[in-house]
This record gives sequence, structure tokens and C-alpha cells, in this order.
Amino acid sequence: MQSDTAMAGSSSGGVISTYAMCRYPSIFTRVAALSNAYWLCQQEIETLLEESDLSDVKRFYFDVGTNEQTATFGSDVYLHSNRSVKELLDRTDVPHRFDIIEDAVHNEIAWRERFPAILRYLYEK
Repeated sequence: MQSDTAMAGSSSGGVISTYAMCRYPSIFTRVAALSNAYWLCQQEIETLLEESDLSDVKRFYFDVGTNEQTATFGSDVYLHSNRSVKELLDRTDVPHRFDIIEDAVHNEIAWRERFPAILRYLYEK
């Protein structure tokens, strides 16, 4: 029996959510990853995405803002890192959506504002 469990996270939580989808794709079938810090483990997460059987994944949403910043990393690092994952996923059959959110920053207020639309995407018929 296939699960229909969702998981979502932001920043490092987005990395963890992506990891969980790859390791347990028949459990976490609907996943959202916001403002991902993929750059923390870029090669490892891309290798995991390439090597995982994601055929049970129903929807994967991920995004990045154009104004993402943390203490030592700016928006260019976030944008490049997430675009690299998008290019990889575009070569797969994983149903996914990638959004670049204009002027979005790296904080809970920004994530809260877009979360209702993300849930609609994950569960639309």
C-alpha cells in the first residue's frame, strides 16, 4: 500500500525534505522544499536525486527567492544551487514545480505567505 504523506521544510529543512523524499519515496509522496540550502551538500543531494527511484512521488515543489541571504551566503548561491537541482529534475519523470520568487527573502514570514499556494499545488487533482 502506497502512502500519501507530505513533508515540507525550508532552508536546511528543505534539504532534509528532499532527502526524505529520495530515501522514502513511497512514504513521502508529496514534498515541498522552500528556500533550499542545497549548497550545503550540493553534490550529495544531486547524486541522491539521480540514483533514487522516485516513481512513487506524486508532486515535488521547490523554490527560491531572489533576495535569499544568510550570514555568509547571498542570493546568487541560493539561485545557482536551486537551478542546478531544477536542471537535474527536468531530465526525470518526477512531477515537479520550481518557482523563483521575486524579492522573496530567507525567513518564516516569506515562507508563510507562499505556503497556501504550495499546498494547493501538492494536492490539486
